[in-house]
Amino acid sequence: MKVYLFISKHKKTLKMYLPYIEALQQKFDITSNLVDADIVMILGAWTRQGAQLARMSRKMGIPYIVCPLGDLSERNCRNPHFKRSLQTLMYQKAMYRHSDLIIATTPLEKAYLEKLGWNKHITLIRYFGYSHLITEEGTMEDWQETDASTLADFEHRKAEAIAQQTQHAIIAQIMQIQSRMPHKNIPQKYLDDLHTLLYADDYDEDAINEELKKLKLDSYAASVFQAMTDKTGLTEGFMPLPAKKGRKSKEILKYVK
Repeated sequence: MKVYLFISKHKKTLKMYLPYIEALQQKFDITSNLVDADIVMILGAWTRQGAQLARMSRKMGIPYIVCPLGDLSERNCRNPHFKRSLQTLMYQKAMYRHSDLIIATTPLEKAYLEKLGWNKHITLIRYFGYSHLITEEGTMEDWQETDASTLADFEHRKAEAIAQQTQHAIIAQIMQIQSRMPHKNIPQKYLDDLHTLLYADDYDEDAINEELKKLKLDSYAASVFQAMTDKTGLTEGFMPLPAKKGRKSKEILKYVK
């Protein structure tokens, strides 16, 4: 799992958080390219850069987790009052409301985040620098498990949303591929799985074509099939409709990782 890690400048300057930051950087497969990220981790609050990253992550369909590291304490949310009120209104509340998960580092922080009510999805991962109840290894293990479960939950929700639109596995897989377009990252496995489904001989091509047209996916599907001729060796005889070469098929090819 590749992680895009954002840490506010303020947190980077505090010595008490250096062990925490170093442990995260060593334990995770960190990428500096958002396109390559499977999940985004944002540490700290009250930064426009963090909020912009959160919006970009949502737009690209990448789940993100926020960990305020004490920045959303009762005192920090009110001091300075006017500035915090403006920041909350402009971006901070929305950033946390739309996050896939909020991480608290102490029980007290968790209780206050729950009181704020910006997001119901809050969990506790103790910071080894705060508490003797957990080690550095334990903190990092909790983070890894949390990242994995958050990503799995995100993908599950997406699959459920697709399942409400179609019951056909081939069309569902095409929709999964399409869902990765904003991310500009289509796993090769997505094409491989579609290739396997297309090589089965127990589906009705006419029914698939009709449903693709109804969902306005026929043109996109044709572009996917064209990309698959290069990426999986898909041949014309196993395509429910003819492949279409063009700008979209080239774009799909460019995004396949």
